[in-house]
Amino acid sequence: MGIFRLLLAISVLISHTQRTYFGLNLGVVAVISFLMLSGFVMTILIEKHYKSSRLVPSFYLDRAMRLQPQYLFYLILFTLYYFLVGTPQPWIASIDAQSFILNVLIIPANFYMFSLMSDQVINPPTWSLGLEVCFYLAIPFLLIYRLRKLAFLVSLFIFIAAYTGYINTDWFGYRLLPGTLFMFLMGSLLCKSNRIDLFVFWGSWLVAVVGFAYTITHPQTWLAWNREVLLGLCIAAPAIKLLSSMKSNKLDHLCGDISYGVFLNHFLIIWIARSFDIIIPTTLELGLMIILSIACAWITFQLIELPAIRIRKRLRRRTAD
Repeated sequence: MGIFRLLLAISVLISHTQRTYFGLNLGVVAVISFLMLSGFVMTILIEKHYKSSRLVPSFYLDRAMRLQPQYLFYLILFTLYYFLVGTPQPWIASIDAQSFILNVLIIPANFYMFSLMSDQVINPPTWSLGLEVCFYLAIPFLLIYRLRKLAFLVSLFIFIAAYTGYINTDWFGYRLLPGTLFMFLMGSLLCKSNRIDLFVFWGSWLVAVVGFAYTITHPQTWLAWNREVLLGLCIAAPAIKLLSSMKSNKLDHLCGDISYGVFLNHFLIIWIARSFDIIIPTTLELGLMIILSIACAWITFQLIELPAIRIRKRLRRRTAD
């Protein structure tokens, strides 16, 4: 699934250059695909290494070692750029010690819409990384205590309320865990699934297809990112189901290795481009930005991520012992 992950990261990059296709923001579609993919991968990881309540802290440490090394590196780069050059982004009011610490913790970035983090997310796309960490906190207990289906239904109910506008569509239909948990869990249901799990999975996918078709034909339902979220569900479900049955190769592994770096570094590259008055880049400029993002991601993977991977593997062996 590495190539798929890299394509998703590139889609997020493209969306942040203010490009849309058929009026749709592909970055939102990609984020939804990331959520479902995360549910699939985390379920495999927990079933293999951390399927016990006493191992939950080890799982959290594993995830911290996965997310933090490159994240901290790029966070420092963003902060240095802010103080040395400045940023054209109006949603970053200022960076001080408190906001930097909150950004280091990752989770507060998911709650940027509230006063604590208002205008304080240093690397804007990482609000979704905060959402991912919230999912990490919950998923071990949902699996260990067999609460996955109940959580799925509750989250789906909240999402439907957001989709129809009864509660904030943007927050609970796209950004916060209560309304997006079922998207993660759709991916989880694909791992070691039984007939009931598959029925829930494909039933949810069918509902998403119908909902997307209805939304497209009824513009009055275009609330926040409704169309993109449903399209993401429509695409991610069959894609992950298909890719999970295919063998990976070296190219696939390489693409997967650098996808996280692309997600983390692309906004800094966009900042630099905008300092040269490149707001909506041409096709050539966009291609160069993608290449630069991939190159930087490869370098940080080699220098920062690989040592962390070795540490994670040792921790897993120690946990198994």
